[in-house]
Amino acid sequence: MDFERDIIEQIDKVFADAWEGGRNTLYEHEVYEILKNIGIAVPQYIFVRNYESINEKLLRQFRHEVMIKVVSPDIAHKQKVGGVKIARRVEPLFLQRALRRMERNILSLFSHEEKPRIDGFLLVEFIEYSQAIGNEFMIGCEEDLSFGPVVAVSKGGSDAAFFAKYYDSANVFLPPLNQKQSLTLANSLKIVNKFKEGGHPEYITFMAEAISAYSKLAHHYSIASKNKPKYFIKKMEINPLVITDNRRFIALDGYAEFAPANKGQQLTFSVCDSYLEHFFRPKNIAIIDVSTSPDDSDVGRVITKRMQWS
Repeated sequence: MDFERDIIEQIDKVFADAWEGGRNTLYEHEVYEILKNIGIAVPQYIFVRNYESINEKLLRQFRHEVMIKVVSPDIAHKQKVGGVKIARRVEPLFLQRALRRMERNILSLFSHEEKPRIDGFLLVEFIEYSQAIGNEFMIGCEEDLSFGPVVAVSKGGSDAAFFAKYYDSANVFLPPLNQKQSLTLANSLKIVNKFKEGGHPEYITFMAEAISAYSKLAHHYSIASKNKPKYFIKKMEINPLVITDNRRFIALDGYAEFAPANKGQQLTFSVCDSYLEHFFRPKNIAIIDVSTSPDDSDVGRVITKRMQWS
């Protein structure tokens, strides 16, 4: 289930360039570069250091509108400061003026001492899709010192956290998963019923392929990996991963935190997936409780009742 050496080298270079630039986080276009290498589709995009470098040749890959975004290590929420816009005209002079205006407006929001560093701008293909339930997904991973990397799949979009909290919690698993295992996981998601009833069972395969590729990435760059990676992914998220109107399955946004391997920690033991399966999905459970309370308020009885209700 390992990636080819040339793919690892290209991904390592993305991490290396960011680290040499004084960052332990990746910019959106750097996440795009990693996702492309592992086979997850991303929009067409261009990163420019300054807006004067935009010309007709650079813009040939864009057919319609583009998203323009500021790239800065000091701005966590780009939309809040006006750092994300839709450009309806894909013309060099128009885009140069739009980016110049964006930069000026953003910097005007900060005092001289607090002005953010702007490293450039990102031009991204504008992707049209419906935000109906089932068209947006989130895949994320986070390093856990006890289990290694833990991957979660859930509804995506701006309301992903709210939906997971109140309606349908994320599906959590330990990577890596091969194609067959990923397909089994995808079929366990409630949303696949919509795909089947809507006549699009191929969407389940799209999801499984993305889950498998992402799980391999999360495992390779982790403290649980036996491949001795140069970097560890501490946290990474693709949100949203969408189904477009023309049936593309594509990652629109991403975020990642990482650290050089020599700065992180290695697991001092091997994780046994079969034991964890019994832990997270037990078929039987024993409850041992010692209490002098004659009523139903002691912990053992409470746990037993809750298990019966579930």
